[in-house]
Amino acid sequence: MTTALLGVADGAAAGAPSLLRTQVLVAGGGPVGLATAVELDSRKIDCVVVEPSPQFVLEELLREAVAALPTCRLATGYPVTAVDQDDASVIVRVEDQDGKQLP
Repeated sequence: MTTALLGVADGAAAGAPSLLRTQVLVAGGGPVGLATAVELDSRKIDCVVVEPSPQFVLEELLREAVAALPTCRLATGYPVTAVDQDDASVIVRVEDQDGKQLP
């Protein structure tokens, strides 16, 4: 299985955020992305859901449910800004507008 690495690639500037390893990155915290996180959790698959701007009431209810799952991490306010892949891994850069790293 390919591992997604969230943060910045090797060789980044000093002080750059460390990489966070996860089995699956779900880009988008709408109903489909959040339902995907619930399904991944039911299969004990580690995931991170990133969402740049949550907006709807249904999504808020689903976000609360996903935030309580033991194998999922929910990061709202973090759009995907870059993706790079090789044979062994995928490196996905996610950061907020101020360059803040994932919680």
